[in-house]
Amino acid sequence: MKDRERVVVTGVLSVLLLGWFGFLVHRSPRFPGSGVGAVFGIAGAVLMLIPLAYPIAKRIPFLRTRITAHVSMQSLLTLHVYAGIFGPLLALIHTGHKFDSGLGITLTAAMLLVVVSGFTVRYLLTYAGQE
Repeated sequence: MKDRERVVVTGVLSVLLLGWFGFLVHRSPRFPGSGVGAVFGIAGAVLMLIPLAYPIAKRIPFLRTRITAHVSMQSLLTLHVYAGIFGPLLALIHTGHKFDSGLGITLTAAMLLVVVSGFTVRYLLTYAGQE
């Protein structure tokens, strides 16, 4: 499962990073404020909050014992990874490539930096340990 997960996450990360460059050819100034754009934004925000469950459950012993009775930590980590990659993808779709303000550009860049750093730690550092 880990190899298949790596392929899926790498593919979604590639789409996310290439989708960010879509602002060069496409802009939709009304999409973020539309109903569909709002749904993408809210879904992306919720999916970006879900990954907080893993570090909280991992570091608070009381919650860890209560949560691991129902869900394994490995399953929670998998949920952390997938929600952490699909949330920013939906948030990027929500922007409609409308990067008119410095704040929007900074927030989008920070979001992509967090995703890339998480990918690097999760998948690429395993190769450093083998070397």
